[in-house]
Amino acid sequence: MTRRLLVSVAAVVLCSACGDAEIRGPDVSVGVAAATHVLAEASLGPVRATVRTDVTEPRFGDRFQMVLEIVHDPRVRLEPIEFTDRIGHFRRVGRKDPPRTRGGPVVYGLHVEPERTGTNIGKLPPIVFEVVRGEGAGTVQALRIPAFEMDVAGLAPDQRPTLADVGDPLPPLPLPPRERGQLTLWVALAGGAVLLVLTGLVWRQRRRRADWMPPPLDPLVEARRALEVLMGKGLVEKGAFAAFYVELTGIVRLFIERTTGVDAPDRTTEEFLREVEGHEAFPVQKRQALGRFLEAADLVKYAAQVPGSNDVDEAVDAAYVFCGLNSEQAEACAPSI
Repeated sequence: MTRRLLVSVAAVVLCSACGDAEIRGPDVSVGVAAATHVLAEASLGPVRATVRTDVTEPRFGDRFQMVLEIVHDPRVRLEPIEFTDRIGHFRRVGRKDPPRTRGGPVVYGLHVEPERTGTNIGKLPPIVFEVVRGEGAGTVQALRIPAFEMDVAGLAPDQRPTLADVGDPLPPLPLPPRERGQLTLWVALAGGAVLLVLTGLVWRQRRRRADWMPPPLDPLVEARRALEVLMGKGLVEKGAFAAFYVELTGIVRLFIERTTGVDAPDRTTEEFLREVEGHEAFPVQKRQALGRFLEAADLVKYAAQVPGSNDVDEAVDAAYVFCGLNSEQAEACAPSI
């Protein structure tokens, strides 16, 4: 009886250990130990972060592990990191954090997949921490991890699709019986008539659209209207700071693209700042101010930082200035917290 009881208990323990089907516990530990290739490092006071991976020459379509290891003093309290579905040019396909030893570093295990061949740029959200005791107690700081690059190769020659993968051609379809030939002819004629009518309607509709085209919208007018609509939504008053900053920076990026041709909306902050470096429309002071504006917005969007009323007012003023609008318009539309 005792022996049967011990066997049952052992079976229950083994079944409970196999509950996570996304990334199994032992596999995570092995992946973390194998992640020796350093992608990026950063430190700020008592906090140090290292990004590593377990591959050095990935191929397009490969899924591999990316490990974020954070070492900090006991007097520091880390805020949890909320990862989005995209880490720069890498798509996150899974996450399983390895077990943390007491007093040891905080480790995040991420499974990612490159989105394209060639150079893929990775960008992780900042690490927000609070000093709870000792020097600087009560202060909240953010450690920004620099962007990193990985060269991703294409598919191996033996993995590229060929026409042979399609398979053998399908056999020919049998012809309809002779007695149904007249019915088939009428069906074909009716279908042709319907097709002609639809073609005429589509052509007529396209001709109407070609006769009248709306005048192009001036980028300055477009930005002013977008800012007025945003301020009227009351997102700041509702506490939806991340949504507010996403729309605010989107308006600024779209205006820059309309007026300078720089591809701003689809780029990360680091990529955009590198793109405008040396551009005649962005002297050093303007580029630095734009960088501070976008980086402060990233803290709200990705690190859940709650801005103060002065921070919101300064962000709105900066958006109006970057869009070529005056400060009086910004003050008239400024939200209240």
